[in-house]
Amino acid sequence: MNRKSHKSKEEVLKSIVSMALNNQISAQDISTALRASSKQKNNTENFMKLFAYLGGIFIFSGVCIYLITFWPTMDTTLRISVTLGTGIVLYLLAIGLPMYNRQNEQMLTPLILSSAFFQTFGLFVTLHEFKEAIDPRFATPLIFGVMLIQQLLTFTKIKRPSLIFTSLFFWCIFLVSLLDLLHADEKIISIVVGLSLLCIAYGLDKYNYKAIANFWYFIAAVLFLNGLFDVLKNSWFESLFIGVCGLMLYLSTHLKNRVLLFVSTVSIFGYIGYFSNKHFINSTAWPLLLIISGCLCIGIGTMVLKLNKKYM
Repeated sequence: MNRKSHKSKEEVLKSIVSMALNNQISAQDISTALRASSKQKNNTENFMKLFAYLGGIFIFSGVCIYLITFWPTMDTTLRISVTLGTGIVLYLLAIGLPMYNRQNEQMLTPLILSSAFFQTFGLFVTLHEFKEAIDPRFATPLIFGVMLIQQLLTFTKIKRPSLIFTSLFFWCIFLVSLLDLLHADEKIISIVVGLSLLCIAYGLDKYNYKAIANFWYFIAAVLFLNGLFDVLKNSWFESLFIGVCGLMLYLSTHLKNRVLLFVSTVSIFGYIGYFSNKHFINSTAWPLLLIISGCLCIGIGTMVLKLNKKYM
């Protein structure tokens, strides 16, 4: 089978070369034509994306306006049908679309995002309408847990980055609501969610989902460092915060990630400002000590770089 297709390709190429020679077409002419064709294809795909997103916005807006206008007059069945029913229909469209036409995959992202919103909203509406059936405290982790499982299972079928994004969003809300249900402290929740997102973002980075990983690196680093600072603040171990920021700074250089570099750098500056204001507000020696320490760090870094180039 491979040999046949390979021969067929060679024959086509020979035919193209023969036609190009007979019609005095140069390689540059062919290259220009291919570029024009590729540009036209890209323009077509961009238009498809544009109309897909516009379609998603119009559907979303239409359903929302309808709900706002007629919500008080709706009965239970209609409320569930318009919210959860709309979400399920959009979800089935998102799953079925690639089966029938691969070219329509550009429309998947708005469908996935819209279906996730309406399904989540619809599940809350359903539980509210039948609130006697379940304790309201369990509603949030249950709904977001169900949606998380659905998005992950869908990702095994349709490898779309938007499904990773929605899955991580549902994971965050699920974890926060579950820890809150267990009466965990807000600082601990922030640290746990931040650490979990850091690990997940690291995995996404390794699997070439860098754009999504960068967004969640930012959220993860902010949550983790903010929670850690609140835990360590005004304690004997407060200075450990700058050490953790330094480790994150090292991690950013190891991963070559600008987002982590930015967050860790801002955190170090913020802590130095906080520490200076708290202990050395009128001191002239402290700024000088910081400048000398900075020069030493730059000198050590330069020396390590030279040694690395020379001996390693």
